[in-house]
Amino acid sequence: MGLKRRSLSSPTLNDRKLLMKKNRFHKILALLACIVTGPYLGAQEPTAFFVYPEKPRIGDAFQVVFLLPNQTEAAGSFSDYQVELLSPKGKRILSSPFFIFDTYQNETETGTIAMALLTTGPAYEGATILIRILKGEQPLQEGSISLEPVQFVSMEIALDSTNTDLLTKPDPRKEAESRELWQVLTTPTPLLHSQEPWVEPVASKRRTAFFGDQRVYRYSNGKQSTSIHYGLDYGVPRGTPVRACARGRVALARYRLVTGNTVILEHAPGVYSLYYHMDTISVAVGEIVEQGALIGTSGSTGLSTGPHLHWEIRIQGESANPDSLITNPLLDKDAILSRISTYRAKARNSDR
Repeated sequence: MGLKRRSLSSPTLNDRKLLMKKNRFHKILALLACIVTGPYLGAQEPTAFFVYPEKPRIGDAFQVVFLLPNQTEAAGSFSDYQVELLSPKGKRILSSPFFIFDTYQNETETGTIAMALLTTGPAYEGATILIRILKGEQPLQEGSISLEPVQFVSMEIALDSTNTDLLTKPDPRKEAESRELWQVLTTPTPLLHSQEPWVEPVASKRRTAFFGDQRVYRYSNGKQSTSIHYGLDYGVPRGTPVRACARGRVALARYRLVTGNTVILEHAPGVYSLYYHMDTISVAVGEIVEQGALIGTSGSTGLSTGPHLHWEIRIQGESANPDSLITNPLLDKDAILSRISTYRAKARNSDR
């Protein structure tokens, strides 16, 4: 006896249009997310995210762009979503909330572009890194990207007795200053002060130490330790004008035991530039300074073997290569919108 088939009514014209619109929307999302491959983990409708630049170097700054279809939120605020970077074995490297950047519109919906600025830091050794999107504690999507390897320089530094004591002896003030610094670097505001490519803080191009240098400190007592250099050092004379690399808010401006006269500027949510060992400081906490504005002069205060400026970038508490922000804008709005437009065009062509 044959199987009994249940009769189904034929779809209406409106049904077919609705199905075509839904398929086109899903194709747009799939194309937007094609750089970041991985499973959808949540119970809600999947949303698209991608990374720019597509294949960052280890230690470089990069953007995770997250689309929120059919949601309209005001710029200058944090969204309910966050992103985590994890090693292939699942060890969390850092996390960040998404901040609202702009809106987008296409044939099917108007939505919000949320962004997070991230880096792996110089110590990361993997060839890939995992990206996980969450809403609260609930994972929604997960993917991975490839990283360009970087060869860092090794160097040795001999320290006199004063600098040896400053680096190695326990000191309650030093520990308190370290906690204060970490508090500043991990308490972001949702305001975006700068989008343009950054500029170097001094006119000189003479660098005496580089981002990611593998350092060996040789102490005056014969012992030694290793560390990573988290910024760039400029070999400039005492009194050289130091200028803001980009527009930002002064988050810290004072003397610290290890870093000497120090200025920290916040440029975007979780993104800071740091200026160490300065001779003088010309700004105060809370000021908004423009790119190129004088913030002080270089010197040799704190733990220093001679006059220079140490310039460092921190993103969500992790150090990033300053050169990656000189080469590329902190946030390239035109490139992001172009990427979305390209994927939309691919989605339309795939329907034909």
